Amino acid sequence: MHRVAAIATGRRSKWFVLLGWIVLVFALGPLSGKLADETDDSTESFLPRSAESKQVLETLEEQFPGGDTE
Repeated sequence: MHRVAAIATGRRSKWFVLLGWIVLVFALGPLSGKLADETDDSTESFLPRSAESKQVLETLEEQFPGGDTE
């Protein structure tokens, strides 16, 4: 057990951990752009169908399709 603790807390271990994180960031970096395409961050996605605020949003989209309320 002492040997495992010595390896985990050694001088070189922190550099291996840092190198591992850097490799992980570069390996998974390109996938982050694809995640943004799959998520839905609109307000409507968090509300239940029967919520009054969702009904208001739908009404506003019908009456003002361009988003212009003037």
